[in-house]
Amino acid sequence: GSWKKKTVASTQGAINDTSIAVDSSYNVHIIYYDSYSDSLMYATTAPDGTWSDPLPLYNSGWYNSIAVDSLDNVHISYYDWNSQSLMYATNAPDGTWSSHQVDDSVSEETDNSIAVDLSNNVHISYVNDVNGNKLMYAKKTSNGAWTQPSQLFSTGSAKTDNSIAVDSSN
Repeated sequence: GSWKKKTVASTQGAINDTSIAVDSSYNVHIIYYDSYSDSLMYATTAPDGTWSDPLPLYNSGWYNSIAVDSLDNVHISYYDWNSQSLMYATNAPDGTWSSHQVDDSVSEETDNSIAVDLSNNVHISYVNDVNGNKLMYAKKTSNGAWTQPSQLFSTGSAKTDNSIAVDSSN
């Protein structure tokens, strides 16, 4: 097939750190950081393929990632530079968003990645660069409980990008 281009948003500033996911109805969900409004923005397609107006979610949002679970709930991880924390956010069926602090001991430029398994457990990997660069992992179970973030390994002095995925075995 051929590629089709659509303009999702335009801004007077830069659009940075975009992330994309597709739900079970093939609706596309995008988050990005808008430097002009200083906000993490969210947009999605309707079943007819038209894009929603971008919705400002939070006044931060560099280093973000998005995933959709089996119930088509959207899950986002992002770095909040105001609190210097790794944050998690999700939307309720009525469209409201709620956030949760995953790790408050991170500093700037916390690269992260989010995935959701078949049981709707949320998995986040991220780099914590306080006292050396460490690849970290946190999990939110389908009942809403978060595990204590754990260090997977130290990356030494190198800053690293990371990505997380889950397989059909969860």
